[in-house]
Amino acid sequence: MKRLVADNAVTRLAVYAETGDDTIEVDDGSVFPDPMEGEEFFDITLPHRVKGREVDWETCRVTKRDGNTLHVERAAYDTTLRNWPSGTAVELRLNSDLIGWVADGGKDRETGNQYRLVIIDGYLATEEN
Repeated sequence: MKRLVADNAVTRLAVYAETGDDTIEVDDGSVFPDPMEGEEFFDITLPHRVKGREVDWETCRVTKRDGNTLHVERAAYDTTLRNWPSGTAVELRLNSDLIGWVADGGKDRETGNQYRLVIIDGYLATEEN
């Protein structure tokens, strides 16, 4: 699958997100890429902050976006699955999986497929070689 990334894509949860939810509602979904289901994805991070300091987070893989609804695979990369209150930040960040992918020369650690970075509709993406 192609990975999509974007610069400074940040919004907030519009409603409470429970651990069993496979969709989350955000205030402004338009800040994120619009992945083609089954072919593209992007990762989001929901940070838990205490007194302004980030102490925990959950990364989710977004496989589809319908306006302000994100279809997600929760607790990606062994992050903590938890409930999130409305107003929680939702951020498309550079994460260790993406850095590892770049360090491995574009090789997907799960599938072994080789990818390269490309620009598609103004978004940085990966494309299979």
